[in-house]
Amino acid sequence: MKSLLFSAACLLAAATTAHASDLLIATGAGYRKPVTELMDAFKKETGLTVESSFGNMQQVRAQSEQNPEIAAIIGDRFFLEPMGIAQQFVNISQGALMLAVPKGKTIDSIQDLQQPGYARIAIGDAKKTVYGRAATTCMEREKIQANGRTLEVAMLPQVSAYLLNGEVDAGFINRSEALAHKDKLGTMLPMPAQCHDPIDLSLAVLKDRPDSPALQSWTQFLGSGQAKSILERHGL
Repeated sequence: MKSLLFSAACLLAAATTAHASDLLIATGAGYRKPVTELMDAFKKETGLTVESSFGNMQQVRAQSEQNPEIAAIIGDRFFLEPMGIAQQFVNISQGALMLAVPKGKTIDSIQDLQQPGYARIAIGDAKKTVYGRAATTCMEREKIQANGRTLEVAMLPQVSAYLLNGEVDAGFINRSEALAHKDKLGTMLPMPAQCHDPIDLSLAVLKDRPDSPALQSWTQFLGSGQAKSILERHGL
């Protein structure tokens, strides 16, 4: 009997948790910090709660397909548009690629990666992450021969973790990650915009999902001055 009551309590707790938010979204992992701050500010402004899962673009797509409650995805339009799952895109901001090295080390140019001292270069998976694709493109355009020296990871925060632990010699991250760890990393170089395709951070409103006042309010909030200020603070 106690077991049945416990199971029922767990189910009730799960149901309560599942319906605790007014809006469910999914977000590229590299944008966890700014989006979390946006969700907090949105709640203070409107009283509405947004919850987000985080992962690489393939993961957030899978999450949105498995959970029909997810109404929108925040990520790079370059990845999202070919998926054919969005009925509308709302531009939020532009992303920026950064090259960073561990604390106590310096780097002057992306061309320095040609030197043998840069034996391990961390990048996101080019097929699954926005900044992994941008890093790969940037190295190709800058004629950086890094075969056998790159360490591909599933999500951008993992690149930061390798840099913070000093397990790699350099890594490509976004400006948001760079600002979040600015006191714990060495040199952080912004990459020239022409070395990769534009990174358009967008809200993809998904097809076949019911429209809701919460989604409308969230979309409007993302275009507000308050949201832009938060994004700018995170380098977006």
